Amino acid sequence: MVTSSTLAASLLTADPATETDVEPAAATLAAAPAAEPTVEPAPASNTRDPFAALDAPQAEVTIEPLDAAVDMPEGMSFDVWDRLVDARNAKISSEDELKR
Repeated sequence: MVTSSTLAASLLTADPATETDVEPAAATLAAAPAAEPTVEPAPASNTRDPFAALDAPQAEVTIEPLDAAVDMPEGMSFDVWDRLVDARNAKISSEDELKR
């Protein structure tokens, strides 16, 4: 069992050689050459607008048609599949009209 008096005695008689010294580590860091920040050159068409990339026109998203051989779930009848494809196409065209 460690008592407070034995703990205090062990702290007072601590070996200075086993303690870590912060100063040599700080001196080592100070002696190391500082790394220079790397800055990439700006593109030639750089305007000073940080939001120029957001103002660029967006590429139009192309929606591929569904293929019954690949996309149709197993066991579904072709009549139901055709109705689902027609509903999908109607939804896509109505979304395109809303965007304009």
